[in-house]
Order: sequence, then structure tokens, then C-alpha cells
Amino acid sequence: MALTLTINGVDMLPYVDFKSIRVQESREVSGSTMTFRVKLYDFIVPKPETGMEVVFSDGGTREFGGTILRRDLKMGEANKAFIFECDCVGYSWLLDRRLLNKVYPSDNVGDMVEDMLDDLKASADADGQDDHYDDFHSDKSLIDPENNSPTVRLHRFEHVLPTQAMQSLAEASGRFFSITHNKQVKFVELESDPATQLGAANLVG
Repeated sequence: MALTLTINGVDMLPYVDFKSIRVQESREVSGSTMTFRVKLYDFIVPKPETGMEVVFSDGGTREFGGTILRRDLKMGEANKAFIFECDCVGYSWLLDRRLLNKVYPSDNVGDMVEDMLDDLKASADADGQDDHYDDFHSDKSLIDPENNSPTVRLHRFEHVLPTQAMQSLAEASGRFFSITHNKQVKFVELESDPATQLGAANLVG
């Protein structure tokens, strides 16, 4: 296996306890989670911090992509080692950094989801923050195309999290909504997204 684990683009695999890596796959809106332990004796590489992006890959396949949500620091080995316990969550957390506050007229559901991504990107561009909305917006290939999307009624969202809004549309149209490990919004027919085996997995231990 050609495993890689990066934190904010820096290769951290040499400092990670392999047996501590655990990925919990989930089809829920809250997304997948990952935990791992980093041990550093000095800071020749950046120490893990909350908010940093984590990507764990096996060859060309991403097994997890997300953000450090919690990080605990412990001392070890005569107080010479710095041990960081990292809890990570998938990209849904980043999508929910902004709220939707708009009335969306009746339309095919795929276009409505794309309109939401357009609005989130425009809001982020307006104040020069949250550049990650560019990533969510850049590839819409996993969203139902117009010729395959049912029409849904008008929807009014007042200070609603994007994941909640998109899940509401998914339930109204018989679709499945999730955020992939590549930071893409996936919004497809239930029948075209077969169930995968879920559960905790110690991927390298």
C-alpha cells in the first residue's frame, strides 16, 4: 500500500502511529470521521491544529478527507515527546461555515442544489473568506443533471445550514446527498448509489 497522510499539505505519515488510524465511514449528512495519533520530538513539521485539512490516501484513492475538529496534547517519554490525539470530521463541516437565507423558486432539484453552491461561493467571494467554497463549487459532476432531476416546489431557507437544506431537498425528491472525500457535493438518485459496507475500520493496524 502506498499510504499517505497529509495535514495542510505536509506529509505527516512518518510521525503517525499506524495502529491509531481509524476511519468511520458514514452515509449520514454529518459525514465520515477519522482519528489518529501524531508523535513529535521537535517541530520540524507543523504541529497539528484544529481547522487544518487532513487527507488520507491509499495510492490514488482517498480514504478520508476532512478537517481536524479536536486535538488533545499529551506529554510522553520523560516529557520529550509531544503526542497529539486528533479527531477529524469530513468536509460537511466546511460546507456549513455559512448559512443559506434565500427563497428558491420551484425548479428541478439538481439546478436548485447548484444554485445553493453558487450563492455560497458568491457570499464567500464578497468578503474574501472561506476559499474552500471554491472547491465545492468547482466540480458539480456528481449532482443530478437537469434531464434527470424532478421538479420540486418553492423552498424558503432562513438561516439554514447548507447540509440541512440539501438533505431536505434530497428527502423531497428521492435523492441521496453527501460530501465526498474529494470535497464534492454528491446528489444523486438513491437507486444509482448502492449501499456500501459501513463501520469502523482499522485501516493500517
